[in-house]
Amino acid sequence: MRQRTILEDQIPIRVLCYGDSNTHGRDPKRKAEEGIKIRFPVGIRWTSQLQAMFGSKYEVIEEGLGGRTTNLDDPDSEGKNGLSYLIPCLESHDPLDIVILMLGTNDLKEAFNRTAIEITHASKELIEKIRHLIPNSKVLLVAPILVDELNQHAGKYKGATLKSKELATELKKLAEETNCSYIDLSKHIEPSKYDGLHIDEKDQFTVAKVIYQILIKLPFGQSPTG
Repeated sequence: MRQRTILEDQIPIRVLCYGDSNTHGRDPKRKAEEGIKIRFPVGIRWTSQLQAMFGSKYEVIEEGLGGRTTNLDDPDSEGKNGLSYLIPCLESHDPLDIVILMLGTNDLKEAFNRTAIEITHASKELIEKIRHLIPNSKVLLVAPILVDELNQHAGKYKGATLKSKELATELKKLAEETNCSYIDLSKHIEPSKYDGLHIDEKDQFTVAKVIYQILIKLPFGQSPTG
């Protein structure tokens, strides 16, 4: 992929948000109470609030998909392999300057029987692919919120509470190893009381703010130090 040219330096810094339903903006309250899979509107989703904080100097691109894994095929839901879709996603949004990577929650489903270390290895694959295709890109690795496996709507996630805590620890090590910026969302917000998996409306602003505070400090032309 191309590096930024002098002319491209005059256009907004392009930020790709690559994640699952918590990037897509799933509304856990509506799903729990009405059984409706619906996303929060523009202006509520953390991605759009992040855009508002940046203003015109940045362009925030939403690439969230419910059920997306790091690198697993889901036999019950086609097209959810995050590694398989990553290459066409990066190429279709070229040029890119920053990639926010927030995956791992769906890998914690009991059916996949994955450890935190296995999910971290898969995340490393994604980072390596990003760095190969966009050599000068900044990568922000986000450890997702914890999973509350005791919530009645988190039945597919038996054993995921402890694993999600372990995942945050392992992803921090990975960020240091791969020179990525890093955020642990579990230190800022809790999973929704409605399903134990998603980000509530009241916490969308917090997510946008903590990500903004990291990205705004990234010095372009140098390595991220997050």
